[in-house]
Amino acid sequence: MSANEEVKETQNWPELVTSIYSEMSGEGSTSVAVREMDIEVPSSTGRDSERAHWTVDGVIELNPDE
Repeated sequence: MSANEEVKETQNWPELVTSIYSEMSGEGSTSVAVREMDIEVPSSTGRDSERAHWTVDGVIELNPDE
């Protein structure tokens, strides 16, 4: 992302995944910068399943060619 591009923030997973997929449908890799993003990862598919709490802070680089 260049310095002149507008940063679009999202509050939900479908929007985030859609924006990342749109970036990656071209050639090359893309980076996603996140700041203190909290994720609750379920241990199973049940409604009352235990969840692990992850906090992500940094840059995630995605490259579909690797």
